[in-house]
Amino acid sequence: MAWPFTPLVTYLSRSVPKVTAAFLNSLQAAINAVARPMYGSRIDCRIGSLNGSSLSLQYAPAMILDSATSQYVFVEPSDVVSVTVANLLPTAGSWPASTWLYVYLTSTNAVPSIVVREDGPNRTPFSDGVPFGLFGITSGSTPGECFRYLGCFRTDGSNQIVPFSSVNGKFDWLTPIYVLSSASGSTSFASVDVSAAVPGTALRARYQVALTDDGSVINLVRLRPQGVSYFGWSVCDIKNGLVAVKATEPVVVPDHNLEWRTAAAHGSVDIAAHGFEEW
Repeated sequence: MAWPFTPLVTYLSRSVPKVTAAFLNSLQAAINAVARPMYGSRIDCRIGSLNGSSLSLQYAPAMILDSATSQYVFVEPSDVVSVTVANLLPTAGSWPASTWLYVYLTSTNAVPSIVVREDGPNRTPFSDGVPFGLFGITSGSTPGECFRYLGCFRTDGSNQIVPFSSVNGKFDWLTPIYVLSSASGSTSFASVDVSAAVPGTALRARYQVALTDDGSVINLVRLRPQGVSYFGWSVCDIKNGLVAVKATEPVVVPDHNLEWRTAAAHGSVDIAAHGFEEW
């Protein structure tokens, strides 16, 4: 195997080494090759909240652009960190109500800190190929490298954090959130507002679907991402005529939007969000 897995040059004891341009260029290229995957990957992180007022957070080793020195620095892995409203930017006395909030790691003179902001991570990649979803926004849609994205959370109407647990972007609600309740069956697709349970950063979301019917007709529920034309996934298939039944089934939808319909204009449908996954 070639450099960097084998030495470019083997130096002898008490020799005067000759450091060539080719050697230095190869050394820089190897450092870039090591740094790029780490910098272009999401930081491993665990975030959760049980008490409604603060987060418990722990992140893995990371590379970040220091806001004071404009140098790329290494950030040591953290112990468990408590994140409170004191970490919110701009400063406020309480969490904003019914709002998605986004958690970032930043560094000032190589001292790491956690900040919480209402603006989500970048939706556009850097021109040099760093993917979207890794950094905060500085202005417009420009990614800001001084803010490395860690995760998000949601508050309720009483300014409390909705209890959750997440590991590396895989997010679970501790209590499922109903995005549709007792909706009458309809053969036309209708959109569901899932914004209180699934953020715009989600690549896919997990739902539990329930169809309650008296069994007088064959019925099922179809789900699909919003704005597509295909029939969607079939769940909660009821074929046991004349027996009242409530069929439930989990489903994963690869988007942060949702539409539903039933095969027959019959019965009622409930959809509960259990969690989601980010990029």
